Amino acid sequence: MKLKYFREWIVSNYAKSDGAVGDLARDVKSDARFPGRAIDESVILGYLRSRGVCDAAMETFSQAWAFMN
Repeated sequence: MKLKYFREWIVSNYAKSDGAVGDLARDVKSDARFPGRAIDESVILGYLRSRGVCDAAMETFSQAWAFMN
């Protein structure tokens, strides 16, 4: 089974989508510092917190992470 990185998954599946997940995908795609090879949810959550993202974006990430897994 091929390992899926969150960045790769969300960008390839949602970057052209409308709605909150599409917005998140485009933000991830445009953020050169996003932890692209992270496979652990806590790493990405920590990064998002360090960037001061809003609660809605955190919730969108959590939903997308659950959907990916």
